[in-house]
Amino acid sequence: MEERQESWSNTLPIKGHDAHSTKSLVLKQLSSIGVPTWEYQSELFASLGKFKEDHTFSHWQGSKPTWWSIYCCSTDDGSNERKVRDDMQYVLAPIPFCLFFGLMCLLHQYHIIVKCLLSAGDVFLDVLGIVDELPSKSFFSCCSITSNTLREFSASIKEGWFEKFPTTPKSIATKLPPRCLIGRWGSAAAFLAWWLLRDFDQLRTVVFFVFVQAKQKADAEAARRAKSNGPQDDEGDAERDAYHVRVGRWREGILKTTASDGLRFVAACVMQVQLHS
Repeated sequence: MEERQESWSNTLPIKGHDAHSTKSLVLKQLSSIGVPTWEYQSELFASLGKFKEDHTFSHWQGSKPTWWSIYCCSTDDGSNERKVRDDMQYVLAPIPFCLFFGLMCLLHQYHIIVKCLLSAGDVFLDVLGIVDELPSKSFFSCCSITSNTLREFSASIKEGWFEKFPTTPKSIATKLPPRCLIGRWGSAAAFLAWWLLRDFDQLRTVVFFVFVQAKQKADAEAARRAKSNGPQDDEGDAERDAYHVRVGRWREGILKTTASDGLRFVAACVMQVQLHS
């Protein structure tokens, strides 16, 4: 049976985000798992070969190496990562027994594509003249507000689905929407796919039912406390009031996003372009 070798890499971060710091991080990680670095390969090549006065290779001092060392460096397209890839390629290029492949991470490319589409969504909102009816002029922010609020009140939303539309499939009523994360822009595309799978009029009805009902309960609770003659809990009242203010902002935001046919149209346009990118 073939043995399997596993190694643990030192992934503790290094301060700094420039090319020098990035290179130091990669060298440390490779060394910690016993992988020869490109600097080691350069030193090995210098010890095995004879070189002319202009530093070009002349011949081997002993037998010709019979092994290959292959390096594949896949990163995003930041300036620091590009410089490290360039350094690796420069050092390894003259070494006959080393191959180097440098390429950009396709996952990062996907995030970059989605980020550009989200920015295009901002332009759509402005051109359609619907910014004033939304909680933000940023398309991504509108998606994030909707996603985070639906997640925060997922239990009530699920009950709302079955209350207003009893035949709703569980996969529609119970599945949480993906969270929209800054920097991981592909998460917004995942949320848009989730959003567009649901009937927009039904979702709007459910959200209105849940959050208008929640406001009525909050107002009734506030009125009851105002009429109460019992001991007052000032700290507890302050916490409840702060919570209701926060919920009020969430409620106002999601009622606006789910009421906007224009926003859904932009979401559909962004997803259509993304699917063909």
